[in-house]
Amino acid sequence: LRKTKKYKHNTVVGVHKVIKTYINHALTDGYFLDKPYAKFTVSFRDGDREALNREELSKLRSLLNSELLNDLERECLRKFLFSCYTGIRISDSDLISSSQIKEGVIKMKMKKGERFGKEINVPLPKYAKELIEGRKGLIFHPYADKTVNLALKVIAEHAGIKKNLSFH
Repeated sequence: LRKTKKYKHNTVVGVHKVIKTYINHALTDGYFLDKPYAKFTVSFRDGDREALNREELSKLRSLLNSELLNDLERECLRKFLFSCYTGIRISDSDLISSSQIKEGVIKMKMKKGERFGKEINVPLPKYAKELIEGRKGLIFHPYADKTVNLALKVIAEHAGIKKNLSFH
């Protein structure tokens, strides 16, 4: 995974965690396996992400309507900026529809906490409202996370941002 796919450590750990879960389900269901993860431990490392500063955020805002971006990059940047101003995760931004927005507030159930059934209210700052003004139905195109993050790398380059820009 590291050599051929160029995945970073925590992505590799996440993949192994999923595989280990399926193996444990198979063992529970009565399949006989040699417990391939019995002596194999996986652990996440602290991420190395740096937050954007105001100047970098301002560069991204001004890049949004420039001719440098194609339609996919522009939509990914719009979604990213919306998340920067609201704190909404990428998985949740894919699910927001115009019908959930009333009087400047998004009323929604978060994907990551859906098993708890808790609904949250996210007030929309002025700029976040501008980003989605006039949109009906799903607010953002649900591109794959990897597609969005690859587009953000190109966007960071256009903006002259040296940080590793990702949606997370």
